[in-house]
Amino acid sequence: MNCWKNMLVEEMEKYGETIADIISNTMTEEQMNEVFDDGYGIAYGCSFTVWTEKSVYFPVCYDGAEWVGRVARNWLVISFERLTRQVQKSRQCIQLLKLSAMRRQLLLNNYYRAQ
Repeated sequence: MNCWKNMLVEEMEKYGETIADIISNTMTEEQMNEVFDDGYGIAYGCSFTVWTEKSVYFPVCYDGAEWVGRVARNWLVISFERLTRQVQKSRQCIQLLKLSAMRRQLLLNNYYRAQ
């Protein structure tokens, strides 16, 4: 047994959001707090959309099991953040490759000096 509010709070925490971040909600307070069986079988929960600055939350149902799903409102910002992380990782790899090349050069220089 669960209610949409509890499941919503749990899902929102994964993305750093709280109930206070809600901009728009199609559920009433009663609907959010209504306890229902979220297990397999028959779907008991109501339909809804909840909007925040970063996300849209909605009910998901598979084979009667219900939970809260989420999509990002601005996927372009998220893609940019991912791209930025990838660039940072690439820069770190390049630095490691440069260090490796410098080490190889030092080893070669030492080898030729010893000859």
